[in-house]
Amino acid sequence: MNLNMGGSYFRLLFTVTFLSVQLGILHCKDAKIDSLKQILATTSKDSIRYFLCREIGDSYYEGNFDSLLTYYHHSLELARKLGYTREEISTLRSFAYVYKFRKNDYEKAAFYFQKTLALTEEKKDSAAQVYILNDLGELYRDKGDRVNAIDYLFKANQKAEQIGHKHILSRTWYSLGLLYSEKGAPEEALFYFQKALPLTEGEKYKRMRGSILNSIGETYQEMNIQEEAKSAFDEALSLFKQLDDNDLQVEVYYNMAKGKTYNQQYQQAIEHYATALQLNEIVENKNRKAEILVGLATAYLDYQDYEKAHATALEGMDIIKKIDTKLHKKELAEILSTTFAKKGNYKRAFDFSQVARFAEDSLKSIAANKKLVEVSALYEQEKATSEIEQLRAESAEKQLLLSKSRFRMLLIGFLIVLFLGIVFLWQLQRERNSI
Repeated sequence: MNLNMGGSYFRLLFTVTFLSVQLGILHCKDAKIDSLKQILATTSKDSIRYFLCREIGDSYYEGNFDSLLTYYHHSLELARKLGYTREEISTLRSFAYVYKFRKNDYEKAAFYFQKTLALTEEKKDSAAQVYILNDLGELYRDKGDRVNAIDYLFKANQKAEQIGHKHILSRTWYSLGLLYSEKGAPEEALFYFQKALPLTEGEKYKRMRGSILNSIGETYQEMNIQEEAKSAFDEALSLFKQLDDNDLQVEVYYNMAKGKTYNQQYQQAIEHYATALQLNEIVENKNRKAEILVGLATAYLDYQDYEKAHATALEGMDIIKKIDTKLHKKELAEILSTTFAKKGNYKRAFDFSQVARFAEDSLKSIAANKKLVEVSALYEQEKATSEIEQLRAESAEKQLLLSKSRFRMLLIGFLIVLFLGIVFLWQLQRERNSI
């Protein structure tokens, strides 16, 4: 791995930690940003300026997007000037994340992920490369392109297992769990989630642990194991509140709402969806908003509040027209077909039933599932082949050691016989001479 930081890393880490402690008493994000800007204006050391620019940019995540980009650009320039490869990779990756989650701009997100991937390959940074492959898989999964998602996610996991880095493995196993969850295979999904969870102990892995617990809760919910689901959701929500992460709290409230709808607790479901929408407004994730609106419209529909179901589904349909995703269209169209029928507008009901029919590309869905089965089989076959080759190598090594051992024993035996023969001949010669 190419760190390019040498001994300065720990000095920088100490300085940034010190600054963070000094600013820790400031709970208001605006006050924190102002304080960081004041410090930035007073320091000329580029290494410190890099970390301050990143911190200011990160602090704008739920606020001013243009300011976020400005400080990220400053960070990128400083990282390149200093020759900090890891920091350049990290900043490029952050660009990809904000375009994906803040703007739902998958094209720009993919551009930055691919740019980052090229840099990791150039610098031969295997660990960073796995992270980006996993990021690309998640990007295509969120876009609804499961065939590309499967390619990237399995490639990332294969490399992660070769490296054996536990934090990377927690991410790749988690991603594979999500793939199986979407395929409707909760047992396989749970297997990967539970493999990943023990690797997230410790303060620095709180966010990852919360995400895995949230998915475990969702999986238990699908399996109708409600107590386990509630326990996982509660722990995930607690972790995200400690981190003040509105983005991930949204996912937990959304999943809990789905469970309440399934159990016909519609009022509680509607309340959870409302909380999820409120928190999502802070981070402005349009894709997730459409997903929440699907759930909320479904709850209203099951609750037989057809007016609210209709209005909510229309709002969701309006959003997905503006963003680059294949997701949610089928569900929203089905709800609108039902609500138009309830209104007596059978022509519009038929129109939306046709939209729902063609919204889900069944051939692509079948292709994705087939791809997942094929890649899984190849992956297991490669692992088995690797294990067999390793066993063969170990067996060959043992045979070689055994052959060497036998040769040594034969040589020693031959030398002993030779020695005894010489002694015998010497003794025989002495006896002859004495006569």
